[in-house]
Amino acid sequence: MKTRYYLSGIISALLVGITALFVACDKDLNDIVKYTGKVVYINTTNPFPDLEVRLTDGSNVYCVEHTDSEGSFTLTVKVAEISGDYYILVGDSTCVPKKVGLPGYGQPEINLGTIEVEGPSAPTVKTTQVTNITSNAAVAGGSVESDGRRTITARGVCYGKSPYPTLSDLSSKEGTGLGDFTSSLKDLERNTIYYVRAYATNAIGTAYGEQVKFTTKEGVATVTTDSVYNVSTHTAKCKGHIDSDGGFPVTKRGTCWSKRPDPTIDDEITEDGSGLGVFTSTLKNLRENTIYYVRTYATNATGTAYGEQIIITTLDGLPVVKTEPADNIKANSMVCYGEVLSDCDIPVTARGFCYGTNWYPTIEDAMFTTTGKGLGKYQTTLKDLDFGKTYFIRAYATNEIGTSYGNQIEVTTLSGLAEVQMDSIMVNANTITCYAKVLSDCDVPVTARGFCYSTTPGRPTIEDATVTTAGKGLGQFQSTFTNLEFNTTYYIRTYATNAAGTVYGIWDASMTTGDGLPEVYSDSVSEVRASSIVCHGSIYSESGFTITERGFCYSSTNANPTIEDMHATGGVGAGSYSCTLLSLSASTTYYLRAYATNSTGTKYGEVLSVTTTDGRPVVETTPVGENITGNSVTSGGYIIDDGGFPIIARGIVYGTTPYPTIEQDEYTNDGVGKGYYSSTFTKFDMSTITYYVRAYATNEKGTTYGEQEIVTPRKI
Repeated sequence: MKTRYYLSGIISALLVGITALFVACDKDLNDIVKYTGKVVYINTTNPFPDLEVRLTDGSNVYCVEHTDSEGSFTLTVKVAEISGDYYILVGDSTCVPKKVGLPGYGQPEINLGTIEVEGPSAPTVKTTQVTNITSNAAVAGGSVESDGRRTITARGVCYGKSPYPTLSDLSSKEGTGLGDFTSSLKDLERNTIYYVRAYATNAIGTAYGEQVKFTTKEGVATVTTDSVYNVSTHTAKCKGHIDSDGGFPVTKRGTCWSKRPDPTIDDEITEDGSGLGVFTSTLKNLRENTIYYVRTYATNATGTAYGEQIIITTLDGLPVVKTEPADNIKANSMVCYGEVLSDCDIPVTARGFCYGTNWYPTIEDAMFTTTGKGLGKYQTTLKDLDFGKTYFIRAYATNEIGTSYGNQIEVTTLSGLAEVQMDSIMVNANTITCYAKVLSDCDVPVTARGFCYSTTPGRPTIEDATVTTAGKGLGQFQSTFTNLEFNTTYYIRTYATNAAGTVYGIWDASMTTGDGLPEVYSDSVSEVRASSIVCHGSIYSESGFTITERGFCYSSTNANPTIEDMHATGGVGAGSYSCTLLSLSASTTYYLRAYATNSTGTKYGEVLSVTTTDGRPVVETTPVGENITGNSVTSGGYIIDDGGFPIIARGIVYGTTPYPTIEQDEYTNDGVGKGYYSSTFTKFDMSTITYYVRAYATNEKGTTYGEQEIVTPRKI
């Protein structure tokens, strides 16, 4: 119901509106309509006078009017004479025109209200940077970027000593119109701050660009003192350059100097041409060992400018000498190097080195050498120096003015002591043999070398210990200490002696002598039987005493057997040996170990534990493999060990159940004794029955069997 009501209302309103429109349109076509309004400048309330207002469709103009002094206008329009494409255009080429539609047909007068239009404006101008600045002139300029829709009637720059200059100040005129322009500013005051602004004028008014500030130059030249060099007793060189002439040509340039600061051209000078650029001056007639103040100068029409001041001291006339580092430094000599860099134009008549154990030696209070004369490098060897002493050394040079010295160097001679090193030591019960070498004698010959040793803990010396000597000079040497005590620690050092003193090796050794007993080892056993065992031992060292007996001792009850128990001998001397233990009990564990005896006693190796066998043989079964022909099978065995008792029977036992024996199954008898044997069986039913076969061997201790072979049924 509600929706239906709204729809009905809308339809009724549309019908009324359409009827009214037809009536209104019919009346408007025959009527005169006046359109009035007021035009102001955009974003203001200021009237825009004498502005064209027209009725147009873009191609045809119906009527044209102009705004009055208050910005008002009236357009009279007969509706029948225009189409719906007409509109009001407010404005002309002096502004941005504005398009206004034609509202209100059917009314005699329509007020369009206030219409804002963007009109002409003052120009837009930019000031460029000032260039070519001198003491009395510069080049300024600008760029007119917009004419504000009015012709540019004047442009240029205005300038003065106060900020933000206007046309009331100094100014230039540089034509009309848009674009870039420059102005030459002349008759400026030197060393003065000026402010510059570009300007442009049209019918609306004058506009200015941003302000640019610059300072005119002093007018004097810009000169730099670069360096003063080659300073000698009476002369020197000075280098300078002129970067700018200040706007006036440089008519004279050079260097001035004096014994007082800030010299001028009223003091001593050189004249070195004119104009810009680099120049070099030679200062002459200087006094030796004197302080001078030096600076460059440049003169133009505005005056004289000076460079930075440099202070120099002329040489005293003495030579300039340098001490270089020494080398080939030894215990009592070294090589020294020097150089005479300058003779200050006075020839060097003597040169060399002075040296001593006090600081800053001179030729008056220290030792010195003389090595030629004149300029240049030189060297000499200082000899007969003290070992391990610090010397202070200076090069010197003499001319008729006097003697000068180079820098001091400090050098310490080598100690002169030799360098000796312990290499290795071999220790026995009552002897020790030491090996060492003298690595260096520091150019002082070694007159004695050897070893010192003592039983007192510490570092033995040749003054408080037993000493051996082993020749002299460089190289390897050795000594053997004899008649030492058993089981005693000895402290040992090697030494070497020369004229500088005695030096000891850096390795302090402590070695303990042995007990004199042999070094014996229980190596292994073999051929373990029911009543015998073969034992193997070795003696690595006799410890200096001859081995008079060696062998193995053994026991079934004593876990650490000695020669007081049962034992078997195996000769004398060092080296490997074997012996056989006999008459042992079967299936019995024996403790056995090697022993060796010399004049100091008996020494034992480690204990071995071995169990004798039960005396029965050890036999292997020969594999059957493919040894099957028809109903026969060939196998056999190998008796590895008879257990210490003769083999009285051997052969093959076979049956249809696993692990056959000679008591329950069939067997062969294939002789006696150890070694290989074979047997052939012909009673087999190879087509249906599986047989088990193994070798056997019998001695008085019983019968043993080899591993079992299985023969499976096969097609015959």
